Amino acid sequence: MSDGPNGARGESYVSGITAACFPCSTCVGATFDVDKAYRLGKEIARETITKSAKVLLAPTMNIIRSPLGGRNYETFSEDPYVIRTLGAAFVNGCQSQGIAATPKHFVANDLEKRRTKMTSQIDEQNLREIYMLPFQLVMRDSYPWCFMTSYNRLNREYYANSLRRTL
Repeated sequence: MSDGPNGARGESYVSGITAACFPCSTCVGATFDVDKAYRLGKEIARETITKSAKVLLAPTMNIIRSPLGGRNYETFSEDPYVIRTLGAAFVNGCQSQGIAATPKHFVANDLEKRRTKMTSQIDEQNLREIYMLPFQLVMRDSYPWCFMTSYNRLNREYYANSLRRTL
């Protein structure tokens, strides 16, 4: 398994591990270039292979809710359609190389501080039409081999246990 939406570190998280640094997802999102997102997924998957990993923890599919979000650079946009479209292309590119793509962090993961304790309060309509939409559509359009859930709670409930029921 390798983390890194803009490069593959491999399984070792110690310093000294080299990795190519690809453009971050926000830069790719600004282009809205589906082919570029596909090629990004494909090339990071190739690097993942060199790290002897079979799973890439990417792409990040979260909605940018605040400009202060600590991981905003990992996601494509604040727009669910852009995230879904480029996320699906990334997944297809990655999995074309035999590497499992892992769209993350389901769902409403938008804060780093106290992320295991916080709860995001989102009404049902916004949850369905904005926050879950990228995950639902990437599942339909790309069928990722993995999904990563988030640490946070949503409306006081951990959604990690209800991914299939929810989508």
